[in-house]
Parts: sequence; C-alpha cells; structure tokens
Amino acid sequence: METSYERGFLLNSKKILAAAVSVAAIASLTACGGVKDDTAAGADSGNAITIGTTDKITSLDPAGSYDNGSYAVQIQVFPFLYAQDYNTSELSPDIAADDGTWNDDGTEFTVKLKDGLKFANGNDLTAADVKFSYDRIKKINDPNGPSSLLANVESVTAKDDTTVVFKDSVPFDVTLKQVMSSPAGPIVDEDTFDADKLTDADTIVSKKAFAGPYTLTAFKINESAAYAKNDSYKGLTPAKNSAVQVKYFADASNLKMAVQQGQVDVAYRSLSPTDIEDLSKDSKVKVVKGPGGESASSPSTSRFSPTANPSPTPMPTRPRPCARPSPTSSTAKSSPPRSTRAPTPRCTPSFRTAWPVTMTR
Repeated sequence: METSYERGFLLNSKKILAAAVSVAAIASLTACGGVKDDTAAGADSGNAITIGTTDKITSLDPAGSYDNGSYAVQIQVFPFLYAQDYNTSELSPDIAADDGTWNDDGTEFTVKLKDGLKFANGNDLTAADVKFSYDRIKKINDPNGPSSLLANVESVTAKDDTTVVFKDSVPFDVTLKQVMSSPAGPIVDEDTFDADKLTDADTIVSKKAFAGPYTLTAFKINESAAYAKNDSYKGLTPAKNSAVQVKYFADASNLKMAVQQGQVDVAYRSLSPTDIEDLSKDSKVKVVKGPGGESASSPSTSRFSPTANPSPTPMPTRPRPCARPSPTSSTAKSSPPRSTRAPTPRCTPSFRTAWPVTMTR
C-alpha cells in the first residue's frame, strides 16, 4: 500500500515509521514525490504529529546548505517556482502561475507568478524576492551551499511584480526548471534575509519569513522544530496537518527506541535493515513496504548542457522529485562527458512528500 504522510498521520490510534534504505536493500520503504491529493483516509486533517529523525541540519538559510537534513526543513517552509506533482512525472508550478516560456533564441526564460502571494509575516512575495533569492545564493557562494547549481543562470530580472526573466547560458536549457525546484530554488523574503551573508535561524523564525506549506514556530538546530500550517500558502502542496513536531536523535538506536516507546509518530532516516526487521516483529508495528530509494551524490561546479539522449547519470534535480530531465527540444545538444556532469542531489523524503511508510499501532 502506498500512502502519503498526510494520510498516514491521520489514521486513528496508529503511529508511523518510515525508514530510508537504499534501492539495493531487500526492504525499500521510501519513495520521493510531491504530495498526493488523497482524502480517502477520512480522518481529521487537523491532527498534529511528531516526527523523529537522525538527520543533521547545516543551515536554515538555503544559501548555506546543500544536504538532506537542511533541505527537509526548507522544503516545508519556503516556496519554489516549480515542484514535483505526485501524480505525474513532470514539474508543475508551485508559486509560478504558468509553465514558463522561452524566447525565440532560447536564452531567456520568463516565469509569471501567481497573484497575491504573501509571506507569513504579511510581506508581499513578488518577482523582486525571486530575483533576490537567486542572486544572493550566487553572491554568497557558501562552500556548503547550492550555488554550483546556478552555473548556467547568467542573470535574473524582475520585469514587474509578477514577472521574472532568467537569462541562461545554454539555449533552451532542459535543466533550468529542475534547478528552480532544487535546493537552489527556495524563495526567501528580501526584507528579512541578508543579501551578502547568511541569515541566522533565530532571525528567520522570529520574523516569520516563510511562504511554504508550513511555518516554523520554534526551532533549535539539530534538537527540535515546531511547524504550523501556513494558511496563506497558494502553492502546489498545501499542508494537511495543523501542526508538526520534529525531534532530532543522535543515532539510529535512540530513534528506534523512540519508536518502540511511542515517542514519535513518524521516523525516517536512518534506520538500518536490521532495525526495520526487528521492528517488523513487534506486534505494535505494521511495516508497509513500497518502491523507492536514494543515491548519494554531491554538487559540482561544472556547467550543465541539455542532452538529446539522457544517460544513466542523472542531471541535477531537486531531491524531492528525484527525476531526471526528459529533453524534447530539437535544439538539445549532446551531453558533456560523464566526468564533468553534476550528480543528482539525494532524494529527500519529508512530510511535504508522499511515500510508502511503516506504521505502528
């Protein structure tokens, strides 16, 4: 059975355990995707849940991190121009109003924003914030950040409040929308974030600089995070839970113990196959298996080129979609040598995603 976090969260008297294991493992329990619109569970969507994880956060600021732990937080609280639609293999508009258009020579990509977008603090979210978000990642160029993913983006221009133009060095760049939905793509509040240095988590949280499905109401890095539903979010994946608590554990053994003691409703990354096997023998645990997996990788500073014939090596993509590009443009060029291509970021399950889970009763 495949289920979304939202559906799993709301099964009465049941708790959920999700374990991320590699595609080669005998029991692969996670798969990435967008939120699946499924209200068939028939439960109260206002229920709060508690998640346990051994992930580590590098930075709440998108300009300062390119790792699973940080991204699992950012994807909940920041919007993107495009995101993965769970029901398709395509990227769909998140806060973008359309699919974007290329100019005649394929050097400029224009995106329209939805009207009336706002951050949780009441600030308007406009094209100026989009430009600011991309510009600061490149300007800060943090060694832990995702600036390498923006190698092809020469400039970003805010034509008006709802129109953004990306100038790309690769004509009809088939990777551009995937980069927009990658760790380089979160849109942040220009009035809160610094333009030339990382912004600390306390400032981001206190100023409510969020426009994703959730807001952070409390945050202690690598200890705990408290989320609340953001009712002003107008994107692709609205929250279906009123509140979420996340607890960070030092290691898998502590996380496993928390599951056994009922301290968490959901657990993911990382439980070993042995942990999963042990928990599956627990009468209070029901393991629900499904397809999925992860592959480790790291960012690269090399530029990306369209590819007429996608190779087994995936091009850059947002961890949540875990999709490789499917170029259709007749102008697509041959891909560069495999050694110069950037590997795909790791697939990042989160409560904004839908995936098979393991449940505890």
